[in-house]
Amino acid sequence: MSQSPYSKSRASAIFKEETGKTIIEYISEQKVLEAQSLLIFSNSSILDIAVDLGYGDQSYFTKVFSKYTGITPSKFRKKFHI
Repeated sequence: MSQSPYSKSRASAIFKEETGKTIIEYISEQKVLEAQSLLIFSNSSILDIAVDLGYGDQSYFTKVFSKYTGITPSKFRKKFHI
């Protein structure tokens, strides 16, 4: 396995310089986008979606989802579910 010439902290700094976001922020945004799709197009429970996306519990998932969307997952689903 080859190694990066950058330390983890330097790689994180470069990522933030290029994207304006931390790696954690980017990953969280991607998870929220996936959650939005699942809330719209599936009948999976919010708990199942949270667990499938790697969140330990539904309340933390709801907190993160609301931070990025301004609305809870249940309200989002009621508004957009197909």
